[in-house]
Amino acid sequence: MRLNEEPTYALGVYFSYDEQIAAKKNFFDRLDSLRKILNIRSARDISIHGRIHMVKTMAISKLTFVCSMLNTPATFAAEVNKLIFDFIWKHKIPKIKKSTLVKDKKKGGLNMIDFTLFDKLSIKNMLGKTSLLRR
Repeated sequence: MRLNEEPTYALGVYFSYDEQIAAKKNFFDRLDSLRKILNIRSARDISIHGRIHMVKTMAISKLTFVCSMLNTPATFAAEVNKLIFDFIWKHKIPKIKKSTLVKDKKKGGLNMIDFTLFDKLSIKNMLGKTSLLRR
């Protein structure tokens, strides 16, 4: 019997015996698609509030499911953050600290999502749900 070397696609996720192929298909190919979407949108003159809204609706939503289902590669979250914050600041020097952008609006921030923290939080929530199911 011969095992299939091609990744299997089911429920929006690629499965493969080779972890590098699976990571490329599930994460880095989506990162390329995200990069294309943000490059198309970066040509428009949109306020920082509009850019943050675009990131939340068009960028992070594309990555949420796969990141909640699989272990995210270490470099992936950092690359997503760099891509997102470069888009927000139009590839220029940031005018506001990242920590301030991430804060809630009531605390003087712009309620932006830090993808690294978002990814860790989704893992924590998933573990919490599985522990509730065991009770």
